[in-house]
Amino acid sequence: MPLAGEASPPTDPARPALMLLVASVFELIAAVVLCFDGTCSGLNAYAVSVGAVSTCFSIAVLVALRYDDALPGVLLDLMPHTATFLLVWWSFGWLVLTFVRPFAGLCNGFFACWAALVAAIWLVRTLLPSANGFITRFVEAARGTLAEKAYVTALMATSTFVWVEASILYSMPPHDGFLAWTVGVGVASTVGCFVFLAMYEQLASHSRHVALGLLAWWLQGLIISFVPTAFTGSVNGFVAIWVSLALATYFAFGSHSASILPGASSSAAQYGPVGAAVGGGTPPPYTGGGLDTFGGGGGYSEAPRPATGLQAPPPTEFYSTGVGGAI
Repeated sequence: MPLAGEASPPTDPARPALMLLVASVFELIAAVVLCFDGTCSGLNAYAVSVGAVSTCFSIAVLVALRYDDALPGVLLDLMPHTATFLLVWWSFGWLVLTFVRPFAGLCNGFFACWAALVAAIWLVRTLLPSANGFITRFVEAARGTLAEKAYVTALMATSTFVWVEASILYSMPPHDGFLAWTVGVGVASTVGCFVFLAMYEQLASHSRHVALGLLAWWLQGLIISFVPTAFTGSVNGFVAIWVSLALATYFAFGSHSASILPGASSSAAQYGPVGAAVGGGTPPPYTGGGLDTFGGGGGYSEAPRPATGLQAPPPTEFYSTGVGGAI
């Protein structure tokens, strides 16, 4: 049961457990195929172990969920810990297998690793109310921030993907010097995004300049995708470059980027032109008004008066009796 103040589990845990089982089997098959060439050692052997261990634990979770009424309570109490283990297990497996090898390129093993990571996160949310509550609060806080801050955060994440992938490949022989430049492109973008988010109050009025600077930086960084290196053969790194360029472009020319301009008020900065109109401005002058009564005897309308420093007296109101006169 969820703790007080925490969100309920989003769905039946059998769904992510089944998804994790399928992804683990696919990854295991892709890893075993690599062993047919006689190279079942090193990272290839690690890939086999990742899929095999995950498959066994996924089956155990599904069996426990199916026969929960026949199993002792002590085993059911281990379910959240099992989900946590699978998340940690796949976090390392996803990082090594898709960023290093053997599934850095486009293949079934690559997609299986990503699907397994998503399924492991999903399973933790269903079995650990505390984790689900934390993720829910994080998502709600992210939705409450400005749009451009969210896109800069995403750009910082994709930039990190770029320099992590490039750093791993650069550490391997023959130590391509062009990969060092790729590392520099990603690190500079990550640092720039972090500084903008950390000093947002001071840099908000210069957001357009920051956006154009990031766009120019990634336009020249796009050269990386045309040079045939080990980096262009990696899916995580290659896709991260194009996603980073797309985020920088949207940050520079999206509709939200014009909502924060030098001298704008806080309401205009947060809500754009609509917020500025609602939060300030001079109210229209009083034009008077009348009451159309049930007698249909007309009403009263007062012409606009010039603005003065004194408060204008309330207008005189007439009420028609609808019979023979006005009161």
